Amino acid sequence: MFGIARRSAVGVLVVLGLALAAPSSSTALLPNGRQLAPMGTRVQLGNLPTGGAVTADGRYLWTASTGVGNNDVRIVDTVRHRVCQVLPVPGASGGIALDSAHRLAYVSGLPVSLWFPSQFGLPGARGDDVLVFSWSSSCGQARLVRVRSSTSAAARLDGSSSSPAGAGPTT
Repeated sequence: MFGIARRSAVGVLVVLGLALAAPSSSTALLPNGRQLAPMGTRVQLGNLPTGGAVTADGRYLWTASTGVGNNDVRIVDTVRHRVCQVLPVPGASGGIALDSAHRLAYVSGLPVSLWFPSQFGLPGARGDDVLVFSWSSSCGQARLVRVRSSTSAAARLDGSSSSPAGAGPTT
């Protein structure tokens, strides 16, 4: 039934003079049927980019690489079409929020996997944290300002002032 409807739709489009283009880089047609206009420039990102945010001026795209392996945030210069800085973020979960007025980026993280001991010593490895980065007007100048831990926030809410014990990951 669907095959007949599809052939009929194709026939109608051909009769109307509309040609069906195949998905390719030359047509900017995506496999899902959407067409990019204007066609963009491909920039190689990291390991399963699942989150992103663009600065208010549109100059930089912050992406979170969250797949199996070393996780990070990659800052893309949208004018030069290149990754200009890679920031290691163990357990990146894809959440990024930008405060362009104050040039602050907030990146959420989960506990780093036990399979990646090379990341145990990185800020945010314990997980359930938000890493706060500041950035300058030139790309490649972002730096970690602080790590906001959900456990330390919970401790402050209940009135205690003790910091969480241990420095390694929890999972």
